[in-house]
Amino acid sequence: MSNLKLTTMKNFNAFKNLNNNGARLISINNYEAKTSGEIANHLINTGADIMKAKKGDLKRIQNAKESDLMAVADKGGIALDIVRLALSEMLESAKKNVSENLEERTNQSKGQTNNYVFIAPAVKLDPETETLYIFGQSIRKNVIKKGEYKEVKSAPKTIAKNMLKKQLGLRTDKFRNFIVANVKDVTLNGKVIDVNL
Repeated sequence: MSNLKLTTMKNFNAFKNLNNNGARLISINNYEAKTSGEIANHLINTGADIMKAKKGDLKRIQNAKESDLMAVADKGGIALDIVRLALSEMLESAKKNVSENLEERTNQSKGQTNNYVFIAPAVKLDPETETLYIFGQSIRKNVIKKGEYKEVKSAPKTIAKNMLKKQLGLRTDKFRNFIVANVKDVTLNGKVIDVNL
């Protein structure tokens, strides 16, 4: 377990206890993004309930107004029927992802559930790659060093879905996995935990 071996037991225990003593907001400092190389400080909520966020997002999607769809169509230069189709697909996925039955959920949701072992409420392990993650809802990001971002050419329906997420204020996309090996240090309850992996 390469990443786990690199983490000292003291720091590992600190990560395991992220939610003890009422800790909810933590700062992940000097995090280097795996794909872009961007370095940023992140404030995350490790106590946020993803299922509660999924249920809230389902309500927001169900309550979308025609004016929301028109705003996305106008702003994105996307045909209104494509925006409606995007919303319809989002609604279908959102309904699946709040199901008690894991088999009814989307493949992405199943992967997030099946591919990790939670060793604490905010800490999970990918047993296949032996990678340790801190998991939480992103609150704020301050970029220290810009990375190299690849240009993404998305289809209009994908663009519409991304715009609808913002228009409707959906929260589930704000949940992130942070690879512990890419973290310099973490600030928890005012105390800096030096990771230096």
